[in-house]
Amino acid sequence: MIKLLDILKEIKTYRKELVGDGEQGDVYPIGKDKVVKKVFEDWDDEEIKTYKLFNQHPDLFPHVYKIAKDYVIMDRIDSPAKELTDAVEFLRSNMWLHDGIDGIYKSIRNNNLKQFNQILQKAKELNKIDIYNTLKKCFEFFTKLHKLFPNRYIDANDGNTGIDRRDGKIKIFDL
Repeated sequence: MIKLLDILKEIKTYRKELVGDGEQGDVYPIGKDKVVKKVFEDWDDEEIKTYKLFNQHPDLFPHVYKIAKDYVIMDRIDSPAKELTDAVEFLRSNMWLHDGIDGIYKSIRNNNLKQFNQILQKAKELNKIDIYNTLKKCFEFFTKLHKLFPNRYIDANDGNTGIDRRDGKIKIFDL
């Protein structure tokens, strides 16, 4: 359990290693298993509501410990994780899905699974069993995500998706 004093100490980002950045803000480590995402502008109510959903769906999102107007503390997700980067490289090198794993999510959203099934078949034919299994995990993950948010576009790019250090599941950490 994180104590308030630890939180106040950890959200100070001066002299900390930057482990991620984006349009909303920067991400800094808290120990080896947690991160703080400091935003440039305060979260709006919709973003806070979204982060509150994370703990209701632990199979899709990292655990969130603290949500404030200008930061969130959550479990650290390994991104890029080797198994995902191998799958993305396979997709891109074979010119199937230029968008990487985001292309899998787009296929599900658009109900266009023919190409994805061809990709799985090719991975199997080439005896790329690890990649085949990872792609199947990605498919299952993005299917669950799409069912939860059927009318919302989710930026499921490679940089927003990773592997949870605690349970080894694929998770997304930025909606």
